[in-house]
Amino acid sequence: GMSPQPASGPAPFVGGLSQPTKRVKLSSLVDSAADAELVTLEGSEIRRLFGEYKRARGDYPHKDMEPSEDQLSAVSQLLNTGQAPYVDFALFGPQGKRALRKLTLVSFTFQVETGMWKRAELPGPPDFNTWWKAWLVLKTALLLLQCVDAERLEHYGEFIRQLVDMYGPESWFLIYQADVRFRSEEMERIRRNAQIAYEDNTSDAISRSGYSPHRPWDWVWAAALGDTGRGFWESEVHRPAVFFLARIKSRNETIQDGTTVLSGLTVGAGGGADGGATKRV
Repeated sequence: GMSPQPASGPAPFVGGLSQPTKRVKLSSLVDSAADAELVTLEGSEIRRLFGEYKRARGDYPHKDMEPSEDQLSAVSQLLNTGQAPYVDFALFGPQGKRALRKLTLVSFTFQVETGMWKRAELPGPPDFNTWWKAWLVLKTALLLLQCVDAERLEHYGEFIRQLVDMYGPESWFLIYQADVRFRSEEMERIRRNAQIAYEDNTSDAISRSGYSPHRPWDWVWAAALGDTGRGFWESEVHRPAVFFLARIKSRNETIQDGTTVLSGLTVGAGGGADGGATKRV
């Protein structure tokens, strides 16, 4: 008789992606502005990534740092569509579940017309410790997907920690806003400029720069803390933090609701790790 024909299954997806099944939106996982539906990585692909991680690093990631399958799939999807791997730490954190309580941080903007500080609550981790836990999950996802070297991510995390040490927990809102702008906007700008230079350059200049279009984010994260990123951190953190601290320390600036900035900071500012560090005035 005739030999049976192999069944023609669905065509495999690039990078081990399968069709969306649960109808999860990226907006619930990584960025409230993301419209696309999550395309989940295949189980076999996830096992392969974890296996390679263990071979490279000696063990599996700690459960507190391990991204959920949805989180890992979402970051993979961003990378596969050529986007920066930006995730919003108000949504993306440890144990793969969205925080039960909404994460908010207290921020202040100086109102020139009134000479007062306006206090607002923004979505995001209320303090560095909360940020660090979410950062470790993103870092593990990027290492699992092999798109950035560990050292780049180590340096970035420590750089944010140094900013907090330098300017204190009162300035957390400035540091976090800069981190968000860096990961959501500046990284794409640095990548675009590097890609244009890559396409225009001789092979000599390309090998000197070290930029690779196949692994752009590794280069971008390194550039972030070098000369390329210096102006960004200067204008987004160093200058505003010096201005903010000088004004609140010297005159204990009043906020529009009549309280002072420093006492306002202890109210709903995350308590915990930095609750005692901010002096109530």
